[in-house]
Amino acid sequence: MDNEKFLTFNTSLLIPQSANGASSPPFMIDNYKDIIDLPYPRNDWNFMMKHPRMKVEDRAKIFHPFAALRGHAEALDATAELKRDSVEHEFTLDENF
Repeated sequence: MDNEKFLTFNTSLLIPQSANGASSPPFMIDNYKDIIDLPYPRNDWNFMMKHPRMKVEDRAKIFHPFAALRGHAEALDATAELKRDSVEHEFTLDENF
């Protein structure tokens, strides 16, 4: 079909770049290599007019807040470990009395 190029997108846009322009290693692209370059699932013109594809830049704006959650699970685990240690310490103090 003539609009096949329109229905796919370039994955090189998803690879983050550092301030000096060097490409960083792709972090999540490996998980989706098998499906990322597939054509748009609906080849129906009416559907595409009602639901146009979002630009990659706009998609990045939407998902950017999730980048702040990196390390969140580790921080929770560290806090839980501190709490466990303090609770264990309280019990050892009570046993001495």
